[in-house]
Amino acid sequence: MSQTIEIPLPDDILLLLDRKANTHGLGREAYVHSVLERDLRGTSELDAILAPIRAEVGQSGMSDEELDQLFREARQEVWESRNSPRP
Repeated sequence: MSQTIEIPLPDDILLLLDRKANTHGLGREAYVHSVLERDLRGTSELDAILAPIRAEVGQSGMSDEELDQLFREARQEVWESRNSPRP
């Protein structure tokens, strides 16, 4: 069952809302619904982006320590490549 909520919004906020909705390819109602759902359920865009990575790591059987080591090594490689003397 769904309910309808009415709230007064000033014109400048409605303009911003419509622009943001258009940016995401959604109508006003769909965009407001997605923002409220994401906020209330505690999901973020970062969670959505990381979900496939988390699933793959979970399926790999890699331990937290192994994952930490993998990231430490990758970070070290990047640091070395950025800080090595250039010819």
